[in-house]
Amino acid sequence: MIPFSPEVFFSFLAQYNAAIWPFQILAYILAGIAIFCALKPAPHSGRCVGVVLTAFWLWTGSVYHLQFFASINFWDQGFGVLFILQGLAFVWRGLLSNRLKPIRAMNEPARWLGLICLTIALIFYPLASILAGQDLAEIAWVGVSPTGTVVFTLGILCFCQPDKQKRLLIFPLLCCLSGALVAYLLPMPQDWVLLPLAFAMTLIAFRRSNPEPRT
Repeated sequence: MIPFSPEVFFSFLAQYNAAIWPFQILAYILAGIAIFCALKPAPHSGRCVGVVLTAFWLWTGSVYHLQFFASINFWDQGFGVLFILQGLAFVWRGLLSNRLKPIRAMNEPARWLGLICLTIALIFYPLASILAGQDLAEIAWVGVSPTGTVVFTLGILCFCQPDKQKRLLIFPLLCCLSGALVAYLLPMPQDWVLLPLAFAMTLIAFRRSNPEPRT
């Protein structure tokens, strides 16, 4: 069981979104920059991607989880710390080491999964939330809340060098599993996509780690 009701959760989202406005708009701008860098690789695209992912994960960990959500869920402090650690991993891998370089030649399954994840994070979630009866203030926006940030991250990592980001996938995939469980308990039907996304991303990561020999 989770220690809050759907009503309490959506009330929290409304208060949180009101408190951080207009950072949601800034997050969408940063997301657009990261997508451009991922789709149009350049010498410093990896660092650009790393900066955006770092900002998203550090914000979600320190602001969403520790400053706000922990007030209705004490155990969420642990998630806040893990999100911050993931953000610091992006500092090292992306910003300092430049190991998140997007690749030009990539297999079609990874490309399509990346595009699907980005579409879900930026477009599907807001629309599905509205169709489910939520107000704009009750939407978990990408870059400033966990689910959208996790799915967006999976999408961006699909376009990055496969041998450089396997470890970076571990916690986001675990977040998908926990998010799917919470979506079932609340319920939040729009989050049920997390489980198939995690499964598909795991298959893509495994396929990249064990490429088929060319004949």
